[in-house]
Amino acid sequence: MVFLKLQSYRQVSLATRKNAKLSARFYGPFEVLDKIGKVAYRLKLPSSSRIHPVFHVSVLKQKLGDSRTVLETLPTVSNDDALLPVPQAVLDQRKKKGRNEVLIHWRGLSPAESTWESQEVIKEQFPEFTLEDKCAL
Repeated sequence: MVFLKLQSYRQVSLATRKNAKLSARFYGPFEVLDKIGKVAYRLKLPSSSRIHPVFHVSVLKQKLGDSRTVLETLPTVSNDDALLPVPQAVLDQRKKKGRNEVLIHWRGLSPAESTWESQEVIKEQFPEFTLEDKCAL
């Protein structure tokens, strides 16, 4: 099992974040399927990934121990290379500068990666996601 180092500013299959410094450096762990040559390995990537499965050893890092990792899958992207987040749950709510905000736990991401979003924006972007039964608004 290895971690894969991906850089969003160089990788066209990953969406760029507003602050690249805070984006994830490693994804995984992924299973090594076979060794190709002296310095390349083929990884077992999720079927939703849009990148080639063969990587140089310089972008791989061996997984040590049995601890659970934060990111187990590559982020899902659309055809125009934008992230496709889907809200899973509302963890908290607050009022900031007169606007209602909700803390959204995104499907496929860890709770540590939850973000504060405007309640109105969530209602517009995800009309099927009802906020009323998720948290006392």
